[in-house]
Amino acid sequence: MALQAGSHCIVAGDGRSSGGSDRLTGLDTGRTAFAITVDKGHMSEAHQDALGLLCGAYFEINNIRPSAIRPVTNPNLTSLCKPPSVQPPNLLFGGDLAKRVKELHEDVKTMGLIKPGGKLGKRVFPYWQGTSSDTGEGTSHSASQSRSWQPATVNLVAIVILSRGKCGLSTCTTRYLVAMAAADLLVAITDVILVQIKYHYFNRSFLSITPVCSVNVVLQSAATDCSVWFTVTFTFDRFVAICCQKLKTKYCSGKTAAVVLATAGVLLCLKNVPRYFTREPRTIIDNVPWVCRLVDSYFTDPGWVAFDWFDTVLTPLLPFAVILLLNALTVRHILVASRVRKGLRGESKGENRSDPEMESRRRSMVLLFTISGSFILLWLTLVVNFVYYHITAIGNVKNDSQYIFFYVAYLLRNVSCCTNTFIYMVTQSRFRDQVKSAVKYPLTSVLRLINKSVP
Repeated sequence: MALQAGSHCIVAGDGRSSGGSDRLTGLDTGRTAFAITVDKGHMSEAHQDALGLLCGAYFEINNIRPSAIRPVTNPNLTSLCKPPSVQPPNLLFGGDLAKRVKELHEDVKTMGLIKPGGKLGKRVFPYWQGTSSDTGEGTSHSASQSRSWQPATVNLVAIVILSRGKCGLSTCTTRYLVAMAAADLLVAITDVILVQIKYHYFNRSFLSITPVCSVNVVLQSAATDCSVWFTVTFTFDRFVAICCQKLKTKYCSGKTAAVVLATAGVLLCLKNVPRYFTREPRTIIDNVPWVCRLVDSYFTDPGWVAFDWFDTVLTPLLPFAVILLLNALTVRHILVASRVRKGLRGESKGENRSDPEMESRRRSMVLLFTISGSFILLWLTLVVNFVYYHITAIGNVKNDSQYIFFYVAYLLRNVSCCTNTFIYMVTQSRFRDQVKSAVKYPLTSVLRLINKSVP
């Protein structure tokens, strides 16, 4: 109300006088002086609030300046001074605070609005242009970019090594692991690398054009869905291999794995196509739409509301529940089968004879539980955040703890796209051997060339 009242003071004044311009100039001068005198690296929340309100008042007054100067404008040029397209709201932050908060969350995920080096608990203002050098914290842009390439490199190594088929795994298991690594690679490219490169080096490039941005949103969601559901299909495959011996011969084959993965991938990509139409340009410059924002109808239209719920349940709530259920059934079956086999082999409690079948199951179980367990742990914070958000029905992040929890959840979700390779190295000895061979290969090749060249 304060901003709206202050804005209308200018419109109500005499249009032929310079009172409105003087007030606006005085406000701009005060805002600039305040920003200069405050230490950007040690701004308190009160300073941030004051600067934000001054910037907001300046922005709102600028919106209605055309209406204020229309009476003194040449009649032939009056049409150029269009009234503001957005009327000042009755409430200080608008009528739909939850919508604004969700738009900010979408911006953070797709555009990288958090400044490098800025403290996570600090509030984000559109007028603040601080960098890591302003605060003396954080890392350089080049270091941030180099870290963004690491998940892609790790997954690329996993794809190359697993595709060679020399890790002692079945064809079926190998195809699932390669598909999971490929999906994680796409997540790293669309949700990490493109965001970091666009933000640090090409902030106003074609990547920020609305159609390109919308396509990237679709690719991000499709890659994330594939990464999650490929983990589910792998978990189900291991469940069948361990617990369903009759179905194992028909289902656990390379051909079936290829069909399952291809079908799941196509369906998940089609499911995310509507996301393209949930975005609209935030601004239009020279008839070119720039940046993505959620369309207003996404929060009110029953179809889009249903799509949002369906998307959230499909990823990650349903996979979360399915993986927990399958792992529980697998553990139960293994414990029962272990007791039965020990009874049939006549082993007492103190004996521990070698059992090749149980050893094979143990290796398969370790790989299964480490992969699915890593998924559950890294996605747990995001699931908890979603449940808390909807149960408490809060429309915004009320304190620094909730703010930090929200972004830590997305951080862990992105980390989950590069953990499987390390799991393979820990649990699979042959995979470690292949990695060692790949590391040694360039050196051994150079030594062979030197030996050949020496007479």
